[in-house]
Parts: sequence; C-alpha cells; structure tokens
Amino acid sequence: MLNKIRVDNGPEFTGRVFSNGAKSHGITLDYIYPSSPYQNGYIERFNRTY
Repeated sequence: MLNKIRVDNGPEFTGRVFSNGAKSHGITLDYIYPSSPYQNGYIERFNRTY
C-alpha cells in the first residue's frame, strides 16, 4: 500500500484539496526543497525522456 509520496512545491501539490485527500487516504507528503530537482532525480530524468 502506498504510504508516502515525494512531490515538489508546485501549486498542484501544496493546495488544501490535494493535501487533505492524501491525508484522508493515510498518505504522507514528502516535499522536496525548492530549486532542488536532484532530490527527485528519477522522475526528472523520466520527464526528459518522454
């Protein structure tokens, strides 16, 4: 079961609706530091590839 999601600080992830939805499903949101895409390297590489 999914229990943690690493996200950046985009408005789509910092909004109340998203955070409340995650909380209601028992999911912890792990925010990366601003201007630090290397903390999320796997998905950054994926986005450049596709």
